[in-house]
Amino acid sequence: MEYNKIIFISLLAISVTKCDNCVTNDFGLNFYDSFTNGNPVCAGMATWSLGNYSVAGIESPHQETDLFITPDEDLSCISSYDFEMTAGGILEIYVYMDSKSQRDQIVALANEVSSTGKTIVTGTEILTPLNPDYFNGWHVLRLHLISNGIFSGYVSFLGVAAKESTVIIDSFRYIPPQYDNDCNVYDGEFVTSSPPVRPEPPESCVAYNFETDFETLFTSDSGVCAGFSKWDLYNYITVPVNHPSEESFQFIAPQSSISCISSFSFNAEAGGVVEVNVYMDSKTNTDQIAVLANKVADDNTDVVIGSTVLTPLNDNYADGWHVLRVTLSGNGKFNVFISFLGLGSAKSIVLVDSFRYISPTFSKEECQIYEDEKFETTTTVPITTVAPVGTGEECVTYNFEQDFENAFDTNNLLCSGYSTWHIGDYHSLSIDRIDPNSNTFIAPNDTSSCVSSFVFRMMPGGVVKVNTFMKSVSKLDYVIVLAKKRVPSGEDTVAGFTLYYASNANFVEGWNVLQVTVNDFTTFDGYITLLGSTSEDSIVLIDSFSYTPPNSDDTCEIY
Repeated sequence: MEYNKIIFISLLAISVTKCDNCVTNDFGLNFYDSFTNGNPVCAGMATWSLGNYSVAGIESPHQETDLFITPDEDLSCISSYDFEMTAGGILEIYVYMDSKSQRDQIVALANEVSSTGKTIVTGTEILTPLNPDYFNGWHVLRLHLISNGIFSGYVSFLGVAAKESTVIIDSFRYIPPQYDNDCNVYDGEFVTSSPPVRPEPPESCVAYNFETDFETLFTSDSGVCAGFSKWDLYNYITVPVNHPSEESFQFIAPQSSISCISSFSFNAEAGGVVEVNVYMDSKTNTDQIAVLANKVADDNTDVVIGSTVLTPLNDNYADGWHVLRVTLSGNGKFNVFISFLGLGSAKSIVLVDSFRYISPTFSKEECQIYEDEKFETTTTVPITTVAPVGTGEECVTYNFEQDFENAFDTNNLLCSGYSTWHIGDYHSLSIDRIDPNSNTFIAPNDTSSCVSSFVFRMMPGGVVKVNTFMKSVSKLDYVIVLAKKRVPSGEDTVAGFTLYYASNANFVEGWNVLQVTVNDFTTFDGYITLLGSTSEDSIVLIDSFSYTPPNSDDTCEIY
């Protein structure tokens, strides 16, 4: 056994001594000797186990293999041996998931080991059933390595598999940049399934009403909508509203708690416009409709590239029909889907009738939902100009001990249509402060509240951390953190966000740190926007926040 191990390790060392070599692994040789659960990345986690396709009753993707690895029901971690990689290279991981739980996940990390022994993540990819384009079956996770030159590193796999789910990794390979030779894990074709194909509407115009295929084309199980209640389909005969067209018979409406639904995806172009036809007859200030345009990136992550909101707190609000317009930011062509977040009280009428996408070069008159449609429009959000703080390469920290009125936008210039957050004092509450030096916090009202911070510079990969406390007695309690990019010549865009709400299965009462990773391509001037709501007997508050630049060793202490 020792002799075989020495031969394997010697061959492995030979195969990776040059940075331009392909590296493959199918877990078929000395798995428990070549992979470890004991390094710093995996410390304290369960390990992955070796399995057999023939025993598990899963069809093997290739005749040459019967082995795979699979995680535990708890968060599991395993790391490979070290091998040399080059910046610009690609790691491909062949995985299979048949998910029965939203907790199922596979996280792949490419790690560089520096000369001082420090581990630096140079690439990452995540697969969960919450991905908007997720499907049960085979997937190839691709990690593009971001580093400098040649480096020694390893790959780590983190994962969770619910008891009834199947979550496995079959194999992986590393392909150096500009590699022209074959780099196959197996000889011949690797058999994988493909995602279900939706018919793609034309790029110039996409028009949809809710007369057909609502249950098939819309979902509330993934992305931003995961964990929220769903919008429901209704007929106009159930409400005292004149429908906007003789061809319109159905609409969707939210629940009396925050609800969310996302559309099918379609091809779009930067500068195109999404128009959503909505009706609101409001009896309470909590009523709202938010529209998010989401770009599906190459790694199947979602980036909000446009948004707008309608509430009775808008300065120009009036009961009746409105057209909510969202202009798509960015560059070039991409795949998008539309998410609707909303809330309608029992005595109010809040609904969405239809929506359309119009490309920048297409005539609005030629992109009709109904031939006899008649809708009204709303106004745009004002733009502000503020000098940014910092360069994006240093920490930014803030608590609410002083200067809140000047440092934060409490006049709702950036939060049009919402009430603002208010300053509070810990002496009025029977909770433990996050720090002895903290005396004040901000809290939302019982209507949806919004406030935006001062402008500071952010870099891609930077992290915003928001210290939040929630003791909830209502499903209406929530906090949303948005990292926003200022666009002086257009509408500010969302560069990252997180949501925390009492109805979430992972909700933990008390203090939590909400994290938002900045997702953009360049350094930019931005700010954070805080949205929230709290019921009368709940406690929802934010104590402080920090911004940490990417790859920083600074702890960015607030107190």
